[in-house]
Amino acid sequence: WDKAFKEPGLKMHLYGKHEARPGRKMGHFTVLDEKLEIAFQKAMEVRKLFGIA
Repeated sequence: WDKAFKEPGLKMHLYGKHEARPGRKMGHFTVLDEKLEIAFQKAMEVRKLFGIA
């Protein structure tokens, strides 16, 4: 997670749920950049860091 949080333009939105279950959404992340292609590329890299397929 440390590497992901150092990514410029990354914002984590955690929902504060107490219990994780299969299929339950615990939060999401947003990546901002002036260029859409760069933001998309960063988002794909962050997905890998979090183990999201």
